Amino acid sequence: MLTFGSEQLIKEREFKRDKLNEVFKEPISLKGKIPPLSYYPFSEEDKDSYVAIHVIRALLSIAIKNIKGGPDVFEESIISCDEIVAHKFNLVWKALSQEHKQKLKGKIREVIKRIMAKEDMKEAVGIIQQKQGYKIIRNLEQFKRGAEHFIAELQSQLPLSDFI
Repeated sequence: MLTFGSEQLIKEREFKRDKLNEVFKEPISLKGKIPPLSYYPFSEEDKDSYVAIHVIRALLSIAIKNIKGGPDVFEESIISCDEIVAHKFNLVWKALSQEHKQKLKGKIREVIKRIMAKEDMKEAVGIIQQKQGYKIIRNLEQFKRGAEHFIAELQSQLPLSDFI
């Protein structure tokens, strides 16, 4: 873990990668620097349960924004994977490489596939896949309940690495 203090950045414990341990071997001075103002919500290496929270919040937020155009807009609204990534990473989007953006989009697609893999979850959450993206077909309260159930289910599943 990296800890930002008021005057330095310190590595606590060890990383799995030796290269990172070497880079952060000594504390890094932060004197005269301002804290980062950009937010990086998740990476392609994070657990699906963690990413799902962000993806579902983004879907909900984009859907609510689209509703402001009236109920007909929501009925026709299709949310693309690009919109989800841009929404979550809006402050750091320009700094990310095309390769990294593609990996993030892949992670989002992976999480949405998990939602859609189980018919009962797909039905409960109310997301359907369209050619250009995803569409919410439930009212927002039903979507919220289904999403909360799905996230709880993901969080209860232990990753394979816990058994190795």
